[in-house]
Amino acid sequence: MTPRVLLYGATGYSGRLIAEEAARRWGNMASPTRSAQLVLGARNATELGRLCRKLKLEGLELALDNRTTVVRALSGFQLVINAAGPFALTAERLAKSALDARCHYVDITGETDVYRRLDDLGFIAYQRRLVVVCGAGEVSAASDVLVDGALQELKRKGNLNPSEVGAIRIAVPRLEAQSRGSARTAIRWVREQVPVARASSADPKQPYARLQHVPIGQLERSFDFGGKKGRCIASGVALIDVMSAMRTARRREVVARTIEVYMAMNAVERSSYQWAAIASPWLNLPLPLRWSEMLADQLPEGPSPRERERDRHTVLLEIEDARLQTVIDWQLDTPNCYDFTARSVVAVAKRILCATADEIDASLRGWRTPAELLDAQALLEASPNDEMPYPFTDSSLTRRKG
Repeated sequence: MTPRVLLYGATGYSGRLIAEEAARRWGNMASPTRSAQLVLGARNATELGRLCRKLKLEGLELALDNRTTVVRALSGFQLVINAAGPFALTAERLAKSALDARCHYVDITGETDVYRRLDDLGFIAYQRRLVVVCGAGEVSAASDVLVDGALQELKRKGNLNPSEVGAIRIAVPRLEAQSRGSARTAIRWVREQVPVARASSADPKQPYARLQHVPIGQLERSFDFGGKKGRCIASGVALIDVMSAMRTARRREVVARTIEVYMAMNAVERSSYQWAAIASPWLNLPLPLRWSEMLADQLPEGPSPRERERDRHTVLLEIEDARLQTVIDWQLDTPNCYDFTARSVVAVAKRILCATADEIDASLRGWRTPAELLDAQALLEASPNDEMPYPFTDSSLTRRKG
């Protein structure tokens, strides 16, 4: 039987890109055979109908207000993809309903507080033999695969003992063009401190790093992004990559003393970022908060196809040993982060759908990071002349060290 997949938030900017990618990969109602039956879901019936006609896909008008109604609507699906932001309002509702309906759940959130709340659902998913993957898009999917591949590579070469990782650092450039949803997420950054992972050598019973928070502006570091971007100063930011890297390091039985995530910013942006953090108590008041959201609403819905084609994305990974010597310095260049997100989500969903019940029971059920569904080894083993494996098509991996 062809598995049924609901893409909720299909009429949003990222949702439409995911819908188009999934229709290309899986087929639509006009296809003689379909590897998965994709159904588009949204609250707005008019926009949903227009998109369904364009892509020749079925639609489901659905609000998340009533949990019983949502569970009933999801009962015929094997997997739910959530692309409906703001995820603070949709993720927990939809994830809990999906688990009640015995559906696997995948989303593209980049919001750290949402990630931590959904983390609590991992045990429920495990008991029900379901898979939950939070943050399956760029940047977290790409960085998680890099971290997983790098740790495996170091252990394979004998360059790594569990106690020898001093730091894992992930860095990304600023987005030249971003969607309204990304802008709203960035506004939330200045209302939160920066999450980092720190391990305490004073507690041998708890060797793995724990999540801590540092003030905005405290973490700054220089990274070489190569090409025209060159070396840039980057500031620590609140991205979920810290938490996915923590899980991946622990799964690989590697104790990392420090895990941090950075974003490149120019001098004006860093000053504005730090000023906004200082003013965050005032910015959190209803009137300033509404004003900042109105500014985000004035942005274009998202970058144009030409802007996406021009604005390729980069993820840097640096790993230091306990002596603070760099043992990994990798650069992954991917298509625009919105295009990569669509591919990554489709690849993660397909991997879950293709897994047998025994495979899910043995290694996939419960809370999983993207690296557990995407093949890091295939990425690392591809030669420069080979086509990179999906979803890393049109990407390139540069290993400056390691």
